[in-house]
Amino acid sequence: MTKRLRAFYFATGAAIALPLSCGGRSDVMVDGPGGASGGVPGAGGSFPAGGGGSAGGSFPAGGSFPAGGSFPAGGAGSSGGGTGGFIWDGGGPGTGAFGGFGGLGGASGDFYPDDLEVATSGSGCWDLTLTGLTVQDGPSGLEVFGALRNDGDIPTCAVSLDIEVFDGSGTSLGSAINTMKHPSQWLYSLSQSDQSLVVCLGPGETAMGHVDQFPPGVELASVARLNYRCPSFILDVDPIDAIALTDVQAVTTVDGTAYTGVYENHLEVPISNATVFVFPTTATGRPLDMVEVVAGSDVAAGDSWSFETPAVNDLGVSEAAFPWFDDPL
Repeated sequence: MTKRLRAFYFATGAAIALPLSCGGRSDVMVDGPGGASGGVPGAGGSFPAGGGGSAGGSFPAGGSFPAGGSFPAGGAGSSGGGTGGFIWDGGGPGTGAFGGFGGLGGASGDFYPDDLEVATSGSGCWDLTLTGLTVQDGPSGLEVFGALRNDGDIPTCAVSLDIEVFDGSGTSLGSAINTMKHPSQWLYSLSQSDQSLVVCLGPGETAMGHVDQFPPGVELASVARLNYRCPSFILDVDPIDAIALTDVQAVTTVDGTAYTGVYENHLEVPISNATVFVFPTTATGRPLDMVEVVAGSDVAAGDSWSFETPAVNDLGVSEAAFPWFDDPL
């Protein structure tokens, strides 16, 4: 298994570069405070999308699209998609719309604070549903922990959560975006003829993420409304068994509650900077916090790493765990 993680960087970078804000639009649909929702897959989930601007890792090395610098075979289709390429929606590239801005998605989950108005636009999230949202003041300012479930019947790749917050008068306080952690043991190959892989959220799976790169000085007390989008890509991909987390459990340490488990490398190449992210959650699967731990050495092909995270600030009642790693050589 010698394929490389190059396409994911391009996909995520493209999503971040586009104007994703949905503030001030007439098509914003208010979802409102949510009720209880189904939870997330149990501990032991696997491969996430790492990184982005906030805490939680970095993009894999490589940073380029497959040879030729263009879309995968099939190119970009018009609204509704082409044959095997990216799917466009919302008027095509001339309007700045890009794969992943199609479909309403929704919000049917557990939100905190429960009086916060939560909204999305009519072209915000494909079949992704916001099932959990925690908005709070963190160490460096406003931070958001979110959970997105794929309610479609095909994988959705390189999922991000893009958030804009507003005060009571409707004035934008700022926006931030970050890539979600994808809970699957599978990587996905763009085609059999290139050397590129991408991380995708399979049908029924729930991704989690941490967004905290809001402008300085933004505090929860000033936030009256939150708008969100879920940039992602619909690609023609094939699954490849890559990584698994097993035996994840909460343990008591001298510093508080931490998490232990086993990180398994199913690839035929060593993994450097193997990383585990763990989100403590409520009973409904709403993420409350995030901790991470990085391996001190490479995880050899077919080998495993027994990990222990730092202590978590907010324990919750359950947890969801996700791995990440640098581009394998």
